[in-house]
Amino acid sequence: SPCRGAISTMAGTAASSRRCCSWQQRLTVVVLVLICGPAASTRSHDRSCVKPHVPAAQMDWRAPRMRDAREAALVVRGGSNMEAIDFVFSDRATIPGFLGVDCQAELLAHVQAMGADKILLVTEDNVDQHHGGYWQPLIDSPNAPPIEKIVLPAGDEAKSWEHLHQLVRWNFDVGATKKSVVVAFGGGALLNVAHLFASITYRGMKLVSVPTTFLAMHDVVTSLKTSICFDGRKNNVGTFYAAQKILVDVGFCRTLPKAELFSGLGELAKNACLFGADHAEGFVRALSKPASGGAAEDFTMDIGTLLELTRLGIKAKMQVLAVDAYEKQFGMIFEYGHTVSHAIEKAYGDGIIPHGLGVVYGMLSCSYVAEKLGIMSSSERAQHDEVCNLLLSKWPLPSPRPSAELVYQLAMKDSKRGIAGEEPHQISDVLLTKMGDFVPTPTSNLLAFDGQLLREWLATFFPVTAELRAESSAEQSATTIPTPMTEPAPPAPQPSPLPLA
Repeated sequence: SPCRGAISTMAGTAASSRRCCSWQQRLTVVVLVLICGPAASTRSHDRSCVKPHVPAAQMDWRAPRMRDAREAALVVRGGSNMEAIDFVFSDRATIPGFLGVDCQAELLAHVQAMGADKILLVTEDNVDQHHGGYWQPLIDSPNAPPIEKIVLPAGDEAKSWEHLHQLVRWNFDVGATKKSVVVAFGGGALLNVAHLFASITYRGMKLVSVPTTFLAMHDVVTSLKTSICFDGRKNNVGTFYAAQKILVDVGFCRTLPKAELFSGLGELAKNACLFGADHAEGFVRALSKPASGGAAEDFTMDIGTLLELTRLGIKAKMQVLAVDAYEKQFGMIFEYGHTVSHAIEKAYGDGIIPHGLGVVYGMLSCSYVAEKLGIMSSSERAQHDEVCNLLLSKWPLPSPRPSAELVYQLAMKDSKRGIAGEEPHQISDVLLTKMGDFVPTPTSNLLAFDGQLLREWLATFFPVTAELRAESSAEQSATTIPTPMTEPAPPAPQPSPLPLA
């Protein structure tokens, strides 16, 4: 059968060398097995094994599709041309999504079509300031359900037990029911807490996600994760939950501050280094345009470029989550750079360091460690860091900087700790051998290594206290240059690159 032949070919390629030639080949085997079943080698190809949806990573992005007559009428009435996308999270959920620019009428029509008895609009300060009137046409419509609105603080401040409790209390105070629909309208932090609220109230409420930041449009709605932050840690309380619709209007990016644009670009820099190919080319091309400017205050990016980068970011996430919905195995690669990123963000305090930029600094720490361990060559590290510095040259870390000791202590409390079986002196992250090629491990692709290496890197960016300098010297004299503490696993299958239409 075609499935059997493809699997046999890919398995042969994997067996012929210590590592597969590319991450794309590894995931391709998984995709074929999931579609055709483990018995693909003993049965003939059956059309029934082909799923009816078109994943976001494979769809024709330039061909808007109508899901049914009702929504077709909504598109005509809105006068827009939102592109329909299926966000496919393996066998966990397939979420209908729509992507466009300046598509208010159609977006509101999609929400109205949910048939809610009440709309619970959850938003945050900055969004309410700039787009508070966005929902007024729906409020004024005699055919729309009543809308209740609550405004939370902007950024990670909203991601707390107190605000989660506030949302649950508000839900019952306004008389919401299982027929009510939660609309999460804001950036990534707001979506995190609003999605968590929807997932636990009534054991799951209908949810529509409307991201308003560049990062949220391609990196938050493309995940089932929900979260709040607790006890000084990042994203350590949460669930997995699927929205009923994802509605993306890239036009919101026009009002974003520069730091938020950089944040969204930071996660795209991560994709560029993880996957290379068109993800690297698209990122480098966008950052190399003369119009982008040299410094943060001069930085601009036209809406067409932002739309294309949003498509590219969605493609990167969904081609992986199509086989690992909960990001527990192969999907863990999207945590690249996040161990140090979360520590830097918390060390500065909420709202100072945009998340995506923190991730890129974390990626620099990973490339340093990878070279020290002999995993990445100096030339490959230079190429990797050049991509990172395309963005970081426009946004250096602000002063005063927190101490290296504080960042290190926070990194040692990362929420992923324990997955890689770290010893007390170890820390873990995803590591690359080069752009487009990560190190697979049996511990969800996280590699444990001696924390002394991270301390060395931190000392190049953050002030070092006398106590930490003495402690580091003592540890360094007692150890030799460490080797990887986790034995790499056999290569995990991955998919072939899928070109944008």
